[in-house]
Amino acid sequence: MAKTLWLASSLVSATLVGIWGCTTAPSLPLVGDSSLSFPKESRISNLRQLTYGGTNAEAYWSFDGRWLSFQHSGDGDSCDQIYTIGLDGTKKQRISSGKGRTTCSYYSPNNKYVVYSSTHAASPSCPAEPDKSKGYLWPIYPSYQFYRAKTDGTEVTPMEPGAPSAYNAEMTVCKDGSAIFTSDRNGDLDLYLGKIDSKGMLSDVKQITKTLGYDGGAFFSEDCSKIVWRASRPKPGKEAQEYIDYLKQHLVKPTTLEIWTSDRDGGNAQQVTNLGAAAFAPYFTPDKSRILFSSNLRKPGGRNFDIFMIKTNGTDLEQITHSNTFDSFPMFSPDGKYLAFSSNRNARKPRETNVFIADWNGYTNTPELTMDDPMAANRFYAMVRELTKPDMEGRGVTTAGIEKAEALVIDRFEHLGLKTTEQAIGRLSGVKDYEHAITIITGVSADAKDNLLKADW
Repeated sequence: MAKTLWLASSLVSATLVGIWGCTTAPSLPLVGDSSLSFPKESRISNLRQLTYGGTNAEAYWSFDGRWLSFQHSGDGDSCDQIYTIGLDGTKKQRISSGKGRTTCSYYSPNNKYVVYSSTHAASPSCPAEPDKSKGYLWPIYPSYQFYRAKTDGTEVTPMEPGAPSAYNAEMTVCKDGSAIFTSDRNGDLDLYLGKIDSKGMLSDVKQITKTLGYDGGAFFSEDCSKIVWRASRPKPGKEAQEYIDYLKQHLVKPTTLEIWTSDRDGGNAQQVTNLGAAAFAPYFTPDKSRILFSSNLRKPGGRNFDIFMIKTNGTDLEQITHSNTFDSFPMFSPDGKYLAFSSNRNARKPRETNVFIADWNGYTNTPELTMDDPMAANRFYAMVRELTKPDMEGRGVTTAGIEKAEALVIDRFEHLGLKTTEQAIGRLSGVKDYEHAITIITGVSADAKDNLLKADW
C-alpha cells in the first residue's frame, strides 16, 4: 500500500512540475580529479570531491540518483546537522533545524522527504560527548527520535509519536517503503523492521534481532529481500558485562564489529566476516553477491579505515581504497555505476572528512586469489580451493590425489619457512622431512572359521 501511495504522490508531483517548473538537479561532472586517487584503487576512478571543510559523512543517494543527503558538523554547526547536496557539489542546503544533534539521514522512495534522527526535542543544545579518558566510545543518546522533513527543510514532523525514550536512530529505507533501524527500547541495541505509511509515519514495528550485542547500521539489498548490518557479539563473562555496563551509560565500545546478513525479517542470519577488528558501514553490491564495508583490519584498534569488498559467503576479501587515512560509508548509486563515500583524503586539516563520488569499475576480471595473498582469509580460501579441486580425488586414501595434496602442503610448509620435526627436535623414528608414516586400515574381512573382526578400532 505504501508503495502505491508514494507512486501516486510522485505522479502528482510530476504534474505540478509540468505546470510550475522546478529547479533542475545538478548533474554529476563527467571528469574528476586524478590527484584524489591512490595507487591500487582499481575498482574506483574519476573521483569528484563534493564537500570541503568540517566533518561530512554518511552520504546516501536519493532514489532517483540525483541528490545526496549527509550529516555535517563545522562551519557554524557545532554538532552534526543534516544537509542535502547536488552531485556537482552545489546547492548544499541544511534541512534539519540546527538544534540538537542529528544523525543517519535517508531519502524517502518518492525523493520528496528525508528521514533522520535528532535530539532537538530534548534540548536545543548539542548533547555531551563521551568522556575521552575512557577510550574510544560511541554515544548512544536516549533522546534520539525519528523525524521527516521536506527536502527544502520545511514540515519537520515526528515519525513515531509516542515512541519510547530511547536511542532511536540508524534508519534506512527501501524502495517499497520498508524501514529498518536500531533502538535500545527493549534494553539492548537491536534491529527493528517497520514501514513508512502514506502519511510518513513509522508503523508495524517489529524487533528482528535478539542476541546480546550492538546490532546496527543496517541496509536493505536493492530488491528489499535481504539486509546487511554490523554487530558486536560480546563473549559471556567479562566482555558481556562490560558491554552491559557501557550500555547503561548510553555508550558502546566499537572495538570489534563483524558484518552479518539475513533475510529482511531477520531469518537465516549469517556472519560474513571474522576479522577481529571494527567492520562497519556495509552495503550490498547491486547483484547482492558481495558487500562493501569499512574496517581497520590492517591495524585493529587504529584510526585508519579502508573500504573492503567480500563475497556474501565470507570469501574473496579485497581491499578497495588505499588512502591510508579514513575511507567509509560506501553506497552505490541506484543504477550501480557510481560509489559515494566519505574520506579524509585531500583534507586541509587533521580529521577533516569530505564526501566523494567515484566511478565504479565493477569486479569483472578479478585476479585469481593466490596462497601468497597479503590477507589471511584469502590465503586460506586459495588453499582450500586447491585442495578441493577434482584432481585431488577427494584426497582419498591410496589415490593419486592424496599424494598431490601431500606435495602441495609440503610445498607451502617450505614456502612459509616451517621447520621439519627433524630440524626442530632431532630425528625421530618414522619421520621423513614433514612426513610421518602411519598405518591406516583400509578394510577388513571375515572367513567361515572366524567371525571376529581382527582390527583395533
